[in-house]
Amino acid sequence: MMRKFQIPPTMITCVGVKMKNGLVTKSLSLMAMIALSTYLILVISTEVFASETKISVTPQNNIFNADIVPVNSTFSVNVSVINGVNVWNWQVNFTFDPSLLQCVSAIIPSDSPFLFPVAPDPVIDNDNGYVLIGASKLGTQPPINASGTLTTITLKIIKAPTTSTPLTCPLNLAQGTRLKDNKMQDLPATLEPGHYEYYLPLPYIEVRPSQYNATLPYEQVTFNIYVGNVSEKFMFIGFQFVLRFNQSIIEPIGYTAGTFMESFKNNGEDVLYIVTHDYLGDPALPEGYNAYVVGVMLLPNTTTGQYYEPYPKGEGLLISLHFNATYCSPPDEIALTDISFWYLESNPFFPEDNIGCYALTQNMNKIEFETMISGCFRSPIYDENPPIIGNPTQIPRPDNVQENQEVRVLVNVTDDITGVKTVILSYKINDEPTWHNITMSFNETSGLWEATIPGQPLGTLVKYFIIAYDYAGNVAVNDNELSYFVFTVIPEFSSISVLIIVLALSIVAIAIVRRKTSKFLSTCS
Repeated sequence: MMRKFQIPPTMITCVGVKMKNGLVTKSLSLMAMIALSTYLILVISTEVFASETKISVTPQNNIFNADIVPVNSTFSVNVSVINGVNVWNWQVNFTFDPSLLQCVSAIIPSDSPFLFPVAPDPVIDNDNGYVLIGASKLGTQPPINASGTLTTITLKIIKAPTTSTPLTCPLNLAQGTRLKDNKMQDLPATLEPGHYEYYLPLPYIEVRPSQYNATLPYEQVTFNIYVGNVSEKFMFIGFQFVLRFNQSIIEPIGYTAGTFMESFKNNGEDVLYIVTHDYLGDPALPEGYNAYVVGVMLLPNTTTGQYYEPYPKGEGLLISLHFNATYCSPPDEIALTDISFWYLESNPFFPEDNIGCYALTQNMNKIEFETMISGCFRSPIYDENPPIIGNPTQIPRPDNVQENQEVRVLVNVTDDITGVKTVILSYKINDEPTWHNITMSFNETSGLWEATIPGQPLGTLVKYFIIAYDYAGNVAVNDNELSYFVFTVIPEFSSISVLIIVLALSIVAIAIVRRKTSKFLSTCS
């Protein structure tokens, strides 16, 4: 409880001051209110601080994955004081489930502010599941105000989970856990216990890719179904799931066996795949929806009837399911369907049950998936418009290609509906009948498609044109109206350079002739 408080008389007097100058009166009243508020805050905060002394188990949650942390592993917890006030003596009674855990040790850390002179050996009882430990000051030694660790307790895990139900127990601060002052009076403190949990990870199932964007009518579409977090300790032998989809957009056509279960068959074991998709109109499905019902089961040795280790574990591809993209949407429509896990009303493993999604153990126990991650399908877009191809540019220019010099061709190709899928540069040499195709690459920086024609010998004539495909299968060609784009490999000096040289030599020759003629005429005279 909070103690009562009284407002000091001086503060009351301050509030009641009256003066002729109204400004002064208001100022004094405001100052009095601020002082009063400050006093109340200090009193209340002091009381709250005093009531917040805690004895806590940290970390509070001690949760371990049995596939990662094996039996006989140890872990430690601290029992600590927060905001200890006037502490002269302390004791901790820490309890646990001895069928799950055993105490290895209980110590007072050497740097603990609560390492007092009188510290008897701890009492550890692993039959009944408790630890009793404490310490006290001597004689007239003053109590302390501090936060810190009272004791560090180390526990060993002695039992493993065998089902999907975790093994749990509280890590309690039982009766007898207390703080005392130097008059041996109990100090108020809130006790905060801890928690222990030891679990086997539950498997997940996932559709990959998470979204598939189809581009062509009747394109074959594949969704891969993965399982993960599969613990060998469960001894799984099978997985079952229902995957629903809108059959007006996408149509089932079959499956391909995965690699996950196949990798665990040995010593005469085999894998059975049960795959059906004739559930259109099932009352559990939305209108227009169908479903793949899939069971993938490891079968025992046909002679011995036994399963052999290792049992399935880890992550892998369970099965691949195939579809046809049967609907094309117009450019202004987006047609989607979820590819999601669901349930139906008949079951290949258990005919009397609804079809659900779960993993199956050797003992025929059903383990629900911890998470089921669905997918999405987008239909192709109906598009009769081919890509648009601009006129290419080349480096070097067509009139300046040197012997054995590579020619870089760049071109702008666009398709605003389905997008550009492939651009091809097709070229031939010296009017030979064979065209050579080069798949052009897209440069994200320039936004152009690029390809390089290999260097050619002197005098070679090269013709080329551009072909482009979009994701709807439309094709466009830019062949310069059948004239193609053309260049000829020239000598090291271009024709202009040769012309300039010829002109220069001609000028020099004329000058020489004129000079000789001039000398001849002067001699004759």
